[in-house]
Amino acid sequence: MSDTLIAVIVGGFVASIVPITRLIFDYFRWKREAKLEQLRSERKRLETLYNKALKELPKALAEHTWPTDIVSDILILMPKEVTECIRSFVKDKDKTESKCRDAYTNITFTMKQSLSKVDKQIENLTK
Repeated sequence: MSDTLIAVIVGGFVASIVPITRLIFDYFRWKREAKLEQLRSERKRLETLYNKALKELPKALAEHTWPTDIVSDILILMPKEVTECIRSFVKDKDKTESKCRDAYTNITFTMKQSLSKVDKQIENLTK
């Protein structure tokens, strides 16, 4: 009787290995896919913000007036690197036309860099 009990226990253990490992692999796949979806939505959100800001930015740089919605987007919603790039331009008292062009180029470059970082994270997850 004890040999039968041991065989049932061992058989049950062996039979439970496949479903448990399947659950573990499915969990890690789900976690990776959730992270991937989050990164894709973050990229889309940043791209929308950047497009909106880049449409308004030349006028703001030329006239030295910043619309409230763009300022709030910059300070709250954009990454720190972009915010710092814009703040450094705003703090500069001597705003010549060439400095405005340089600032626009730097801001655009910083925005593209942040999108590139998100793209690299997405690429690393899809490998």
